[in-house]
Amino acid sequence: MQDYVDSAHVLVTLTERERERDLVDQDLLGSGVNQRQVALHCEHYHAAAQVVAETDLLLTMPRSYARSLAQLNGNRLLPVPFPCRTIAVRLFWRKSLSQEPYMIWLMTELENLLRQMQTQSRQF
Repeated sequence: MQDYVDSAHVLVTLTERERERDLVDQDLLGSGVNQRQVALHCEHYHAAAQVVAETDLLLTMPRSYARSLAQLNGNRLLPVPFPCRTIAVRLFWRKSLSQEPYMIWLMTELENLLRQMQTQSRQF
């Protein structure tokens, strides 16, 4: 835990504003750590993972996506040293399209994919 806190981090958010801090920081607070040292802000995990592959910065991100990016960039994956909550995935679409065959198919495919990802993430 101390190595994690003492390290410099990449934070993925859409803006650098304080209220944009992510769930990881909230979970760190719950573990008694006021804040981590953020050295770089990125808007996308893909860019952040590329930076991490070339530096000694740390990136905390969803496990399933981390696996994919690690294969591309050669990043090393480690579990976080504190309890982290899971992230809810939500989908939004126009209600008037809910009964369209293509929309029903798309929602079914996405649900199946998310279930597979959830099963795979438990194997790490």
